[in-house]
Amino acid sequence: MIQVENLSIQNQDKMLIKNLSIQFNKGEIWAIIGQNGSGKTTLLHTIAGFLPKYGGQIFINSTNIRELSSLTKAQMIALLPQQSEAHLDCSVRQNISYARYAWSKNNLQEATERTLINKALNVMELQHLQDKSVNHISGGEQQRVEIATVIAQNSELILLDEPFNHLDIIFRNRLMQYLQKIQHEKCIIISTHDIHYVEKYCSHVLLLIDDKHILQGKVQDILTATNMQRIFGNFF
Repeated sequence: MIQVENLSIQNQDKMLIKNLSIQFNKGEIWAIIGQNGSGKTTLLHTIAGFLPKYGGQIFINSTNIRELSSLTKAQMIALLPQQSEAHLDCSVRQNISYARYAWSKNNLQEATERTLINKALNVMELQHLQDKSVNHISGGEQQRVEIATVIAQNSELILLDEPFNHLDIIFRNRLMQYLQKIQHEKCIIISTHDIHYVEKYCSHVLLLIDDKHILQGKVQDILTATNMQRIFGNFF
């Protein structure tokens, strides 16, 4: 689904990613692992089409991402940011419903739209909170709302930047079990430091050691103690 060719990303004077070529397919759950500042978030935002300054090419379903309209990207790509912007003073349900705007605009009450929104509420167990203001629930509950919004968007490509932030162990596992359930029809990429969940749920991993050393492949081949020590040293 996603073909990355010779991708190079620079943040001011620091080269984060250099000449990365990789393919992400439907049916796979990829984890991106690296130290803070290694470029995980920047890579996700670049794949999502939010950062236009990069070298190389990114194709989604054989179309260069630079050629996709904003509407098409909104329909094809769902991104969970690491830090969400301030929430609007609206209900949990309204917040989640905005994920459907790229398809339905003013027709968010149609049966199909209600079904997708209800499904997202159910996955993150938010039914009892759906009429409450997003600003009047806990940080963990707000994170569940953000994840439910991504689920409701129902895009082919799902990008999750540190999705476990503020989530307890129940909802971390609930999220990953849901992603495994839908992975056959989605391309899923997450950035995380939680190695346990990568080993348990992900199929592939991309290790950002530094701009010159990037490893990629199946979890069982790449997620070794030696490779982890190359990133985290003796702290692993």
